[in-house]
Amino acid sequence: MRLSIQLGESVTDFAFTHSQSFESDGLIYVPTRKQWFSPTSCMWTKSTRIAGKVAIALDFPSLEDFFVRELEVQEPDKSTCIKELETLCSVDSAPSIAQVKELLWEINSYEPSTSDVEVLKPLTFLPIREATGELRLHNIKDVFVLFDRQGHTETFQGKVASLDFDIEDIRLLRPLIDVLGLTSRYTSKLAEEESRAPDAVQEPSLSMDLRSRAYAILRYLHRGKAAPFARQS
Repeated sequence: MRLSIQLGESVTDFAFTHSQSFESDGLIYVPTRKQWFSPTSCMWTKSTRIAGKVAIALDFPSLEDFFVRELEVQEPDKSTCIKELETLCSVDSAPSIAQVKELLWEINSYEPSTSDVEVLKPLTFLPIREATGELRLHNIKDVFVLFDRQGHTETFQGKVASLDFDIEDIRLLRPLIDVLGLTSRYTSKLAEEESRAPDAVQEPSLSMDLRSRAYAILRYLHRGKAAPFARQS
């Protein structure tokens, strides 16, 4: 079946007149896939791992209004991003960590609720830099910390497993970190400063304070857990 816009017919009128045909006959031809699809099978994004969906934004970069407004092709939202991450980490035996990070940023931008991210908690989806320097995806129950103080990064990096985002990123990811229940992993909370006001402050006390912070973090990592640098099965 071939459709063409008649002389004097607007794109809006064309889409309205033939919307049922687009859906029932699958009239969107996607060059990169060399296949025909219906609007409900398409998503206006550059890539997707959601089963039954094909990304079309790269194929038709100048036709966003037509596909999204007129044919009502779905755009990514909070639920689709979460579903995509779920699919990526459930199906792919070696998911791209770069893609996982991109989806985490997308999900964070929607300020999800605790119930939104519940489906992620059983998954291996968190990019963790292990003490060995190796970057792997881990489960939320695995042992790792979140560096939120520069001094802690300098002191403990390479000694403990940590979420693989820098300090500024950790702060920006606060909405997602909160709903995932990871706030107890902040190094600032694991090594809380003890306020002391001695009559005289001596220089050696500074190194003692640092040692006490190190002990607090390492005690957390070992408390009823597996070794902090080992990958849990």
